[in-house]
Amino acid sequence: MADNGVVLDKFATLATDSFRSLTLELCGYKTKMIEFIDTEHTPKNILIRAIKSKSSNLKEKLKKLLKNRNLIFQKFLSF
Repeated sequence: MADNGVVLDKFATLATDSFRSLTLELCGYKTKMIEFIDTEHTPKNILIRAIKSKSSNLKEKLKKLLKNRNLIFQKFLSF
C-alpha cells in the first residue's frame, strides 16, 4: 500500500476523517459522516456533522473503544 501513492493518499484521507469523527464522539458529540458533493467534482467530499449530546460519558466510551481496538488487532494478527 505504501508503494502506491494514490491508494496511500485515499487511505490517509479516510483515516484522518475517521479519527476526527472519533475525537468528536469522545468529546461528547454525536457524529455522522456524509458525502455532500459528487466525487466527480472533488475527491475530498466527506462532511462530518456533529451535534453536542447531553451526556458525554468519555471514560466509558474510551474503555469501549480500546476494548474494540484490541479485538480488531487480535483478529487481524490471527490470519
